[in-house]
Amino acid sequence: MKIDTPEFNAAIDDIEHRHAETGPDIAFLTLSTCMGNDSNCGWTGWLLEAAFDSKLKSGLYPIGCKPVPAVNNQICPSCKDTLFRTGLTRQLTLAADQPDA
Repeated sequence: MKIDTPEFNAAIDDIEHRHAETGPDIAFLTLSTCMGNDSNCGWTGWLLEAAFDSKLKSGLYPIGCKPVPAVNNQICPSCKDTLFRTGLTRQLTLAADQPDA
């Protein structure tokens, strides 16, 4: 299927419609850096550690919510080498009265 065709746009609209009421409202970001050997590029930035939907309750996770699928591989976006995750992690929560983007 080619991008930006009526068929493609209809498929995207269908996906958006099916998932409009679901999705993550809690995310954990970890400061990561590309270092450790001579070939690393030194990139530093925030990477997604995990994403959760607070409407999906679960006693298996410390925050009481189920995780949702998210890309959270620890690979440098610049040189594709393995990243070192620092100990600095931030939890971000979407406020109940804050509209989605």
